[in-house]
Amino acid sequence: TNMAQTLTLGDVTLVEADIGLLKPPNWFNDNIISFCCEYLSRREGETRASIGFILPNLAYLVGLCAETDVYDIVQPLRLKEK
Repeated sequence: TNMAQTLTLGDVTLVEADIGLLKPPNWFNDNIISFCCEYLSRREGETRASIGFILPNLAYLVGLCAETDVYDIVQPLRLKEK
Protein backbone atom coordinates (compact mmCIF):
# COMPACT_ATOMS: atom_id res chain seq x y z
CA THR A 1 0.00 0.00 0.00
CA ASN A 2 1.06 3.56 -0.63
CA MET A 3 0.55 5.62 2.53
CA ALA A 4 1.21 9.33 2.76
CA GLN A 5 4.06 10.33 5.05
CA THR A 6 2.69 12.45 7.87
CA LEU A 7 5.49 13.15 10.33
CA THR A 8 9.18 12.21 10.62
CA LEU A 9 11.50 12.50 13.60
CA GLY A 10 14.94 10.94 13.33
CA ASP A 11 14.57 7.47 11.86
CA VAL A 12 10.84 7.19 12.63
CA THR A 13 8.14 8.18 10.16
CA LEU A 14 4.47 8.18 11.06
CA VAL A 15 1.91 7.75 8.30
CA GLU A 16 -1.81 8.51 8.25
CA ALA A 17 -2.69 5.03 9.48
CA ASP A 18 -0.44 5.52 12.54
CA ILE A 19 -2.05 8.86 13.35
CA GLY A 20 -5.48 7.25 13.11
CA LEU A 21 -4.50 4.84 15.87
CA LEU A 22 -4.19 7.72 18.32
CA LYS A 23 -7.98 7.89 18.60
CA PRO A 24 -9.78 5.60 21.07
CA PRO A 25 -10.37 2.69 21.27
CA ASN A 26 -7.21 1.80 19.31
CA TRP A 27 -3.94 0.43 20.62
CA PHE A 28 -0.60 2.11 19.89
CA ASN A 29 1.53 0.28 17.36
CA ASP A 30 5.32 -0.13 17.45
CA ASN A 31 5.77 2.86 15.16
CA ILE A 32 3.93 5.22 17.53
CA ILE A 33 5.89 3.88 20.50
CA SER A 34 9.15 4.33 18.57
CA PHE A 35 8.19 7.91 17.68
CA CYS A 36 7.48 8.72 21.34
CA CYS A 37 10.81 7.21 22.41
CA GLU A 38 12.62 9.16 19.70
CA TYR A 39 10.94 12.40 20.82
CA LEU A 40 11.71 11.83 24.50
CA SER A 41 15.31 10.79 23.82
CA ARG A 42 15.89 14.09 22.00
CA ARG A 43 14.66 16.19 24.91
CA GLU A 44 17.26 17.97 26.94
CA GLY A 45 17.60 17.66 30.67
CA GLU A 46 16.54 15.19 33.29
CA THR A 47 14.21 13.03 31.17
CA ARG A 48 16.92 12.15 28.68
CA ALA A 49 19.54 11.41 31.34
CA SER A 50 17.34 9.32 33.64
CA ILE A 51 15.31 7.14 31.28
CA GLY A 52 16.57 4.26 29.18
CA PHE A 53 14.63 3.68 25.98
CA ILE A 54 14.25 0.24 24.48
CA LEU A 55 12.49 0.47 21.14
CA PRO A 56 9.94 -2.21 20.19
CA ASN A 57 12.20 -3.77 17.55
CA LEU A 58 15.03 -4.18 20.08
CA ALA A 59 12.64 -5.65 22.66
CA TYR A 60 11.51 -8.15 20.04
CA LEU A 61 15.11 -9.05 19.20
CA VAL A 62 15.95 -9.59 22.87
CA GLY A 63 12.93 -11.87 23.17
CA LEU A 64 14.21 -14.01 20.32
CA CYS A 65 17.87 -14.25 21.24
CA ALA A 66 19.61 -16.63 23.60
CA GLU A 67 19.65 -15.53 27.22
CA THR A 68 23.45 -15.47 27.14
CA ASP A 69 23.39 -12.85 24.36
CA VAL A 70 21.04 -10.35 26.04
CA TYR A 71 23.79 -8.46 27.88
CA ASP A 72 25.81 -7.96 24.70
CA ILE A 73 22.75 -6.60 22.91
CA VAL A 74 21.59 -4.12 25.56
CA GLN A 75 24.99 -3.15 27.04
CA PRO A 76 25.49 -0.22 24.60
CA LEU A 77 22.31 1.36 26.03
CA ARG A 78 24.07 1.82 29.40
CA LEU A 79 20.86 1.00 31.27
CA LYS A 80 22.70 0.64 34.60
CA GLU A 81 23.48 4.36 34.42
CA LYS A 82 19.82 5.33 34.10
